[in-house]
Amino acid sequence: MRLIREGKIEPASAGAPATPEVSDQRNYLYAVVQKSTQPANTGSSWVGVALGVRLVGDDTRYLSHHVDPTWSLQRDDPAATTVELPAGTTVADIAEITAHRVVVGTDPGSAVHVTAIQRGFLLGADYLPQSSFLGWSGDALLDPTTTSAVLWRR
Repeated sequence: MRLIREGKIEPASAGAPATPEVSDQRNYLYAVVQKSTQPANTGSSWVGVALGVRLVGDDTRYLSHHVDPTWSLQRDDPAATTVELPAGTTVADIAEITAHRVVVGTDPGSAVHVTAIQRGFLLGADYLPQSSFLGWSGDALLDPTTTSAVLWRR
């Protein structure tokens, strides 16, 4: 709330998911992703993962890394990420969640196994987390020929 009062973030009604500026916290999907990379990431070139969200009746893909490869998830421990969505988005508006292979530097050819989304939730009007609606486990293989996969669909 302090950041809103200080004018340091976009207001909820003016949130712009296509820009990297920080929006009102209620405009985000919060998720914890588990993945493994083979061979493991080392050096200045690496492969990460971004989550994508597509809303019902909308072909736009909202991405957790805002199309900046260095914002993708590099580490293989469970990692929290967010996806900025249009103001007022509800759980019922979410059509699917996808995983995307993101290359930083020169593609090392690594394969990424996305194995779980441990939880996913939105914040309520009171800024408190709503119940997690998202849990997924499996093995979505992302490699140089398969760069995205649907993890969850309504």
